[in-house]
Amino acid sequence: MTAVLTGTPSTAQGGIYNFSITATNSGNFTVTNDYTLIVQAPTAAGVTVSGRVTDAGGRGVYGARLLMFDPHGERRYARTNPFGFYRFMETAAGAVYTISVAHKKHRFAPRVFSATDNTNDFNFTAEPR
Repeated sequence: MTAVLTGTPSTAQGGIYNFSITATNSGNFTVTNDYTLIVQAPTAAGVTVSGRVTDAGGRGVYGARLLMFDPHGERRYARTNPFGFYRFMETAAGAVYTISVAHKKHRFAPRVFSATDNTNDFNFTAEPR
């Protein structure tokens, strides 16, 4: 049996949950205060995440679409300029994000990162054909 504990911190600063999960033969489970889970919310300060998208030869890719997912599934979009540069501004610090790149001529591997400070070199290079 698998049990999943879900919840939302009680304040914007996060929250502390005390729990344990005990499975029973009937398929039910109980939650008690044996363990502590500390949930830390992202900081309020926004950081900038930017970089460049290039083809396999190192040339900037114009018009690539970047999609950034936060841990809650919210999405943000950006497009590259004629030199392949992009930027996401006011990104919540302290969270983990996934960025994927889509372009009709090139393929890119998605990347995961933790936004702890301004990042100016989060670059993507197309996979060779």
